[in-house]
Amino acid sequence: MYSANPKTATLTIPSELRRRGQWVVWRYTEDGSKKRPIDPATGREISWTKPDTWLSYEDATALASEYACDGVGFVFTARDPFCGVDLDDCTDPETGEVHSAAEEIIVKLRSYAEISPSGTGIKVFARAVKPRGRCSTTDTPWGRKFEMYDRGRFFAVTGRAYGQAPMRDAQDAIDGLYEQFLTEPEPDHAAELIPLGTTALADDEVLRRARGNRKTGERFSFLYDFGSTVPKGERSEADYFVVKGLVSLRATTPSKLSGCSADPIWSTGTTQTRGTTPKVTWSAPLATR
Repeated sequence: MYSANPKTATLTIPSELRRRGQWVVWRYTEDGSKKRPIDPATGREISWTKPDTWLSYEDATALASEYACDGVGFVFTARDPFCGVDLDDCTDPETGEVHSAAEEIIVKLRSYAEISPSGTGIKVFARAVKPRGRCSTTDTPWGRKFEMYDRGRFFAVTGRAYGQAPMRDAQDAIDGLYEQFLTEPEPDHAAELIPLGTTALADDEVLRRARGNRKTGERFSFLYDFGSTVPKGERSEADYFVVKGLVSLRATTPSKLSGCSADPIWSTGTTQTRGTTPKVTWSAPLATR
């Protein structure tokens, strides 16, 4: 249940965030693995990507308390100047000590940071723009996710400040961290699309290219990683978008995708596209995380 002290949270959460009407209320899924933005009055899941579902900070916190929800979250958009960095499970649950590499990141950013709802992660908010499309990696010194978003994502906000840094401009630091954690080798553009009937791309290469597409990579990454957060009424469209992204790279059979990891929404079902493009079938191994 949402239990943040409103007075304490108001003192710690930067006013720049609180002033924006980009807040949602959320609850954990039954297994506790994910945070679902909801309409607190009905308990129904909402499409948090739609601005008409957002609330003011004051309304979000009041409703979260009134309806015994688990928390509130801030939605990043292209229209605000903010960028968030999520250091997942970077804290030792036994000692509370933050991993030294994660601490270095926090020091580099020197911007508002807070402890995540689980108590084991740290989120940092700064004024900056994410340089390119890739958003996350598990290739970190502490072995869990490093994530960076400036749109298309919401962060659960607790008001449990870590340190005393205020919100600040941190473009240089964000650029540096992107290069350190998220930059990948430049693709061979001549080989981006391969003819049907030739040797298939490896699973990780298919996903890398789909995520790295300058026009569609960000949306593809979000839907592929977090597709089950999409409201049920919008999943057919999301399904088509993800499948289309993979078909364009000729990942066209279950065997070519059997080693991939995706959000469980993609674990069942088939999609048949028109013309000469082969059918794409999602197989059970695709759903393993």
